[in-house]
Amino acid sequence: MFKKLKERMALQGKVIWLYTHYQLVSKLIMGLLVFPVFSALSNYLIRSTGRTNISSGDFMPFLLSWQGVAVLVLGLLVVILILGIDINAFIAMSALLEEGRTPIRVRDMLVVGLKSVRYFFTPRGLLLALYVALVLPLLGIGISLAPFQNLAIPNFISSVIFNTPLYLTIYLVTLFLLTILSCLYIFTLHYIIIMDKGVGEALKASRLLMAKHWKSFVKDYLLAILKFLSSGALLLALTVGLLWLLSRSAVSGVFSQKSWLIFSVLIVAELLAYLLFLGVPLMVGMITRLFYHYQKEEGIEVRLLFGNRGLGKGKDAAGSRLQTWGKMLLVTLSLGLIILVNAGFAVITAPHFKAIFAQSHQVEIIAHRGGGDLGAENTIEGLERAIQEKVAGVEIDVQRTRDNHYILNHDTTFKRLTGVDKKAQEMTYSEIKKLRVTNAFDSRKSPQPVASLEETLDTAKGKINLLVELKGETADKQMVDDVVKMIKARDMVKETVLLSLDYSLIQYMTKAYPEMKTGYLYYFTTGNLKDLEGDYLIMEEREATPEKIEEVQAAGKKAIVWTVNTEESINTFIHSQADGVITDYVKDVQKAVETSKKRSDLEVLLDNLLIF
Repeated sequence: MFKKLKERMALQGKVIWLYTHYQLVSKLIMGLLVFPVFSALSNYLIRSTGRTNISSGDFMPFLLSWQGVAVLVLGLLVVILILGIDINAFIAMSALLEEGRTPIRVRDMLVVGLKSVRYFFTPRGLLLALYVALVLPLLGIGISLAPFQNLAIPNFISSVIFNTPLYLTIYLVTLFLLTILSCLYIFTLHYIIIMDKGVGEALKASRLLMAKHWKSFVKDYLLAILKFLSSGALLLALTVGLLWLLSRSAVSGVFSQKSWLIFSVLIVAELLAYLLFLGVPLMVGMITRLFYHYQKEEGIEVRLLFGNRGLGKGKDAAGSRLQTWGKMLLVTLSLGLIILVNAGFAVITAPHFKAIFAQSHQVEIIAHRGGGDLGAENTIEGLERAIQEKVAGVEIDVQRTRDNHYILNHDTTFKRLTGVDKKAQEMTYSEIKKLRVTNAFDSRKSPQPVASLEETLDTAKGKINLLVELKGETADKQMVDDVVKMIKARDMVKETVLLSLDYSLIQYMTKAYPEMKTGYLYYFTTGNLKDLEGDYLIMEEREATPEKIEEVQAAGKKAIVWTVNTEESINTFIHSQADGVITDYVKDVQKAVETSKKRSDLEVLLDNLLIF
């Protein structure tokens, strides 16, 4: 029994070593070669059109040009290349492990992954590659390409979905159908890589195999997930326990309490990052194991066809033992170096803990849509409550009426909040003023009249800053000219910022009215952020990484994050270096800011890790 346990642990050690080694090599190749080449070529094509950036507010004209088509083709090539290096190679590795053909060389697996891309230069192959890249991460099936692992629906879209019963139903049904579809075809890549089938044939074979074994698959897959999570949790718990025991021993005399805390948090965070680093290859290995198991039940002997080219050929015992000792020495030295670096960092930073980790940067709170949850959306009621709460600013949405007046409304029509399914430009000002806006956060409160821009400016003057978004189909140069005229008439240039999702409008504003502050709203961009026009760059929260916030501020611009509504994003961005956050939940953010002032040292460290 002890011998079998020893052999099993030795095998697991080889698997972990192989996956770690390959992950490091493949990610270096992608980081130092694939992505830089793609970025250089894409930037060259973008600049050849006279642009410096492509962003959410102006990407369509670019995509319709030959340069845009070329960038899309390059992107598809990169996706296919990453699929070969990131997933297909792991399938080949795990197949060789299942067949007992070891040792396995990393360079051979890279060759297998690169050669496998030939299967995907067909219409079906391209669709399959895009499905793996874009859909599987959203479903959380387990197999995903490294650059797309954190792909998710932006919160400003998901909030609309979850707050609209019809959209939520459609979303859940779609999610369910896509999950079923993904499970049916989950062995497609295995049939392609292991059994050398074409994409169409592999899709059919996977569907037929799952039709026979879907009940077993659901049970086996869930058990494997549970095993992986429990093993990871146990390892983390043991690590935390060991660190706690060491803190109670003689080690405490070498480290101060604060430096030991920093050291411990770093060790646990690095271990968690390493487990996530191994997540995809281990998941691929688990699915490969099920593939071989189901094939065996079907009476089919499976053998990786690439093996005929010399993969998985063993060495003599002496050479194998020497290689094992070399790996053990390398792992020991690496762990020792990590521990020394962590310890040195902890000792150096502990005396300056507050200055480094607990900085008192004050993030401005900006109420979304005229006051967020403080009142009815885009109404004077919400604005007045925001003034009472002393928030830094309020974001409002401006549209033009049929008779050239300006009112506040976010949606294309008034249906959601007033029940009238008409657009602002289809109604006169007097008709709109008869409407009443229900409070979407508290339906018990009295409905409020639709606010005009003039009323809003007069109420805000001298009391609160306004971020005025030019919204919808009527957002044009005429709106810019009219709104600027109203602002100047009230001497509110310093109290307002003009916003738009349309980059061409931002360009017009900065050229025609350089004295006005402008803010560009976007949810993705390429190129250097310093080249984007606008005094404020207002980033969707998934765009607002620490690096991008720093880049924006280095260019002398303000970095604002929208829409910060969830508990996770609130806790992330109130501790970030962002200049401000736009939120629907003003009091929740205020409460989080106050609570953060009472954080323990451990909470401060964890919040810093969450940001990065």
